Amino acid sequence: MKKNYFILYALLLQCLILSICTIHAQTTSFIYYGVEQGLSQSQVQDLAQDDDGNLWIGTLSGLTKYNGQEFKTFSRKDSLAEDWVTAMCKDKKGNIWMGHWAGGVSMYNNKTKKIENLNLEEYTRFKTVTTIIQDGTQRFWIATEGAGIFVYDPTTKTMISLNKRDGLSSDNVYDVCLDQKGNVWIATDIGITIYDSKANITSSSSYSILNTGNGLHSNRITTLALVNYNEIWVGTADAGVMALIVKDEFN
Repeated sequence: MKKNYFILYALLLQCLILSICTIHAQTTSFIYYGVEQGLSQSQVQDLAQDDDGNLWIGTLSGLTKYNGQEFKTFSRKDSLAEDWVTAMCKDKKGNIWMGHWAGGVSMYNNKTKKIENLNLEEYTRFKTVTTIIQDGTQRFWIATEGAGIFVYDPTTKTMISLNKRDGLSSDNVYDVCLDQKGNVWIATDIGITIYDSKANITSSSSYSILNTGNGLHSNRITTLALVNYNEIWVGTADAGVMALIVKDEFN
């Protein structure tokens, strides 16, 4: 894997926001929704919107669906793996996937309009699911805090475990995103791990690591996002925001 595929620049995000707010100050109206309006719980962990326009709201005490007019709540009684929802993702079929605090994974089936418990806790080793994404081969990358990543193939019903021994920088994974080539970027508390999508997923040589030793301003990565086709924006726990410009010739 090429080592010189990005240009790094740091952003003084707080200063930028303050300057924009000062120059373009305006009044904004907010609509508040809480337990009184129908949420199952006030501590919201993640959000997702389905193909019908419904907003799904994951909380510490169940799942809430909002259709623009009314709220409907779901819990373990409705087949959720757990009540504590920690991560959500809409797949290419319109299904909503939900990760849970104790490693469970649930799915709202867009075809049947029902919630299914996928019974994946044993695979995820009962560790908190921090994020779920679907890659270009339809596999799901299920990140956890403490047990690395689990790659689930819904067609074959197989799960591949990836951890520090397999090439990850850490077993504590907080976010995952895809770049313009389909490579998988993995945010950890010890830098970023990048999986080459054209390589063998179980080979340690398929992974490269970015950290403070080769350009990052912090190893404590909390979130990642692909912006403007070739920019990976990196949120950190202690050094603001960075942007990585990914060269097209990479991979």
